[in-house]
Amino acid sequence: VRNRYLEFTNSWARLNKPSGLLVKLVGGKPTLSGTDDLSGKTIVDVTGWAPTADTLYFVKNQCTGEKYASDFIIKSGDEMTLPTDGDYPASMAKGANDRALLALLNGLADAMWVYGDQAANYHCADGETKDGWNCDLWNKFGTDFAYIQSGMFGWMHNGTTVAIAKKGSGIAKALDGCLADFMQTKKFYETCKIEHGNPPHNQLKTCIPNDYFKEDPEYKPDNITK
Repeated sequence: VRNRYLEFTNSWARLNKPSGLLVKLVGGKPTLSGTDDLSGKTIVDVTGWAPTADTLYFVKNQCTGEKYASDFIIKSGDEMTLPTDGDYPASMAKGANDRALLALLNGLADAMWVYGDQAANYHCADGETKDGWNCDLWNKFGTDFAYIQSGMFGWMHNGTTVAIAKKGSGIAKALDGCLADFMQTKKFYETCKIEHGNPPHNQLKTCIPNDYFKEDPEYKPDNITK
């Protein structure tokens, strides 16, 4: 719908958020093969998070190079009823990612559609707790669940944009020229290197690099392909 009614500027950020598929492990083995085309399978999506449910139709299986079958069933994690007891009760959930993962681990879905780096981002040190997710749950990565797919960028047509506007307004075209000029400057590099957040971090590896980035010893380009 938004592509019909809205226009987007170009991106300031690289394609840096691959999508992936998590599956449950049983006896150390995935319950679904990486070559599976998902035909007839139920996939749980993380409610309110990208990659959104509809974008699973756009990506290709990285093992076979083919798109997934069109008859998979995708459900929102928040709409699935989790059990109140057992190894993975509903009480373990602190947020939408937890609820989707619990749906997977309870056998309510065959796979979970999620960011390809979500398990790494949600990994916690021993004894650590987080407000937004259950550390004990996500630290089961590699023993109770694992990725069978990652590195899928087809869900994104662009990186993170600067603005959206009503289609035909001309705003995207007007801003794109300014953005293109700014992104070649040292100021753009300096802006991307500003520390922010908690813990402090910058966008050095997120911004589309210009020549000034390449002179920074902290900048390390990723070796990835679409």
